[in-house]
Amino acid sequence: MGRSEIRRLRKQGLSLTEIAKHVGLHRNTVARLLKEPPTKVYTRAARADAATPYDASIREWMKEQMPVERMLQLVASDCQNPYTGSRSAFFAGVARIRAAVDAAKVDAYSRFEGLPGEYAQVDWGEVRGFPFTRHDRSTRYFLSVRLKFSRVSFVKWTDSMRLEVVIRGLLEACEYFGGVPWVFVFDNMKTVTLGRDEHNQPIWHPVFLKFAEELDFKPEACDRGCPNQKGSVENLVGWVKSSFLQGRSFQDDADLAQQNKGWLEFVNESRPSRAHGEIPFSLLPEEQAAFTPLKENAEKYGLFSLVTPNREGRVYLAGKRYQAPIGYAGKTLAMRVRRAVVEFYDGDRQVATYPRCSDGQSDLLFEPEHLEALFKQRPRWHSSE
Repeated sequence: MGRSEIRRLRKQGLSLTEIAKHVGLHRNTVARLLKEPPTKVYTRAARADAATPYDASIREWMKEQMPVERMLQLVASDCQNPYTGSRSAFFAGVARIRAAVDAAKVDAYSRFEGLPGEYAQVDWGEVRGFPFTRHDRSTRYFLSVRLKFSRVSFVKWTDSMRLEVVIRGLLEACEYFGGVPWVFVFDNMKTVTLGRDEHNQPIWHPVFLKFAEELDFKPEACDRGCPNQKGSVENLVGWVKSSFLQGRSFQDDADLAQQNKGWLEFVNESRPSRAHGEIPFSLLPEEQAAFTPLKENAEKYGLFSLVTPNREGRVYLAGKRYQAPIGYAGKTLAMRVRRAVVEFYDGDRQVATYPRCSDGQSDLLFEPEHLEALFKQRPRWHSSE
């Protein structure tokens, strides 16, 4: 059993001793796992066998449904690392890899059945040439989030897919749901993932990973080529386009947001879900009882990153320059980007704060006292009489 099961039992009020007995671990181990961030990932090296050096190739050949006998011929003729072992040992190794692949598929599919409060699925939808009636057609995106157990859905329309938009959108979804699910599952969303590592695990954007740790949820990415893992959200994206958009017209973004709000009220509070025959909001209390409490909100949350002011003490953000005190040039500071302000910290001490720059404003924000030391260092010019 994984950490999500331990966390679920803890949320149900079980003691460390009771959880340890249930999952077959030592009480101290349970306590340690509960203290670890949900984003921590362990990788254990598998014991090598005859097929291990050819693991990646064998997995690709399995997708092509290549017979094992043909695999053996290919590895035996490998120019760089020809296989010289026995036929039975290679066959046993292939069987081990096949079992691991099948087990991963079964686990990935079954995990999306969902317990209350356990899973939320996330994806983006895109509509090009959006049919506004009061201004020119333009592209609009929508962030879709669906709770797996209750099928309560949240949709937010935006004009971009930037990371900050995703994070604040997820916070709005959690506010709408009334808490934080244990796991958010993404369809390899490029906004939050930077690719895959050598173990085929997602490389999460560090700002997003910090966000996940602070909200206390575990991010997961669907395995590529496994459509069973993302069916619910894919259906939601298509559902939004067909059920919400078709037959409607929208004057502008404000009208779009208002109609979206009314549609969500209908599908979540009045219409039974085809998945379980219940009205989604009627099952939401079960989800909320298992959620992690939400301690942040979309308006005030500050995206966290480490920055190093240049030799003039300036930090660049979205094409604007923010001045840190001169003494911090070249030193690492923590930056929090909130919706309305940008803050800089040296450890826990705030050293500067500015309102967010918008288009049309000066591209350099500073406080005079931040430059005072620099002015004292420069000789003043005196005119001769």
